[in-house]
This record gives sequence, C-alpha cells and structure tokens, in this order.
Amino acid sequence: MSRTFNQHVRLTEEENALLCDLSARTGKSKSEVLRWLLRGRVLIEAPPFQYGRILVEIRRIGVNLNQLARAANTPGSILNMAELEQALSDLRATEHLMNQAFTPRKGAFE
Repeated sequence: MSRTFNQHVRLTEEENALLCDLSARTGKSKSEVLRWLLRGRVLIEAPPFQYGRILVEIRRIGVNLNQLARAANTPGSILNMAELEQALSDLRATEHLMNQAFTPRKGAFE
C-alpha cells in the first residue's frame, strides 16, 4: 500500500510523551503506532530482549527431552536419570526466565 498522504499533527508535551512511550514499548515507529490506533488495533508490548535466548533454551531442552524419551522407549535401554534431572533443571530455569521476562509490570498497558 502506497502512503501518499502526509499529516501534520500538533501534540501537547504530555501527548508527545505518551506517543514516544508507546513507540518505545511496542517497538513500532510513532507513525505505525498512530496507524494501528486509527485502525482500532490492539497494541502489545514488544517482547523483552531475553525472548530470543529463551526460545533457544526451550528448543535445546525439547531436543534433550525427545532424545531421553526415545531412549526410554527403546527396548533394552536404560534411562539416564542424571540427564533427565539436568533437563528438568534446565526446564525450571528457563521457566523462571520466562516468568521474569513476561510477567506484566506495574504501569503496563491497561
């Protein structure tokens, strides 16, 4: 879609601060924020910096658990309890990271 219209908007200091805050918190430009609001879309806060790290950890843990499950379901194999305990410990640590990263903070969008 080509954007051919340019609008000049006058804001108070407070309104400008709110727009800048929304832009920073959503990771969108001020223009994008205004377009989203005009369309009645819901703005959500951008994922925290740790998001990528958490996804990598979840994938790594999932691979480890799949390997352990495959080994446990193979006739004659012995489940390595130390590896299982480590995978569960990693999972708990990642869950803690997720809770810290994604728990709404006071003053978040309401």
